[in-house]
Amino acid sequence: MTTVTAGLTSTSWTPEASCMLRKSQLVLTKCNPEKINTAIGELGATFLGAQTTRSCISVSLKMETDHLPRQAQDEQKATSKGAYVFAGVIATLKVQFAQTIAMSLSIAELLQTYVIDGRLQPLIEKITPDEYQKWVPVLLRWLCKYIAYRIAWYLQSLLSAFTTGAENGSVSLCSAFSVSSFRKYLGK
Repeated sequence: MTTVTAGLTSTSWTPEASCMLRKSQLVLTKCNPEKINTAIGELGATFLGAQTTRSCISVSLKMETDHLPRQAQDEQKATSKGAYVFAGVIATLKVQFAQTIAMSLSIAELLQTYVIDGRLQPLIEKITPDEYQKWVPVLLRWLCKYIAYRIAWYLQSLLSAFTTGAENGSVSLCSAFSVSSFRKYLGK
C-alpha cells in the first residue's frame, strides 16, 4: 500500500527521512516549548556577551606597549590611537544596536498584545492539532519578534540615512557660506 504525505509517496521516502520525521514529531509533542524558548534566549544572550567581551579584550591587547623597543612603541602608540578610534566606533555601534534592539522589543510587545491576546491565536489554535497546541503561543511570539526586528532595523536605517544626510548638508552649507564670504559674493 502506497500513501502520499507532503507530495511524496511512502515508497520514495528513505529510512533517514522517516526517522527524522518521527523524531521531529516526538520532540514537538513531548518537549516543553517555553523551556526551549528560554534556552534559545539564553544562548543568544551568551553569544552577544561573548562577542562584546572578545572585542573589548582585542582592543585592550592592542594598547599594551611597555615591553616594546622605542620605535616599536611609537608605532604602537599610533596603532593604539587607531584602537581608541576603533573602540569609539564600536561603542557608538553598540549603543545604536542597543537602541534598535530596545525599539524592536517595544514593537514586539505591542504586536504580541494584538496578535497573541487578539484574534489570531484562537484562529490558529482551531486549525492546529491538539498535540501541537502548546507551540502556538511560542511560535507567535517568535513571529512577532521577527516582524518587530525587521521593522526596527528598517526604521534605524532610515534614521541613520536622515541623520547622515542632515549632517552632510550642514557641512556643505557651511562650506558654501565660507567660500562665498571669502570671495565676497555675500554682503556684510
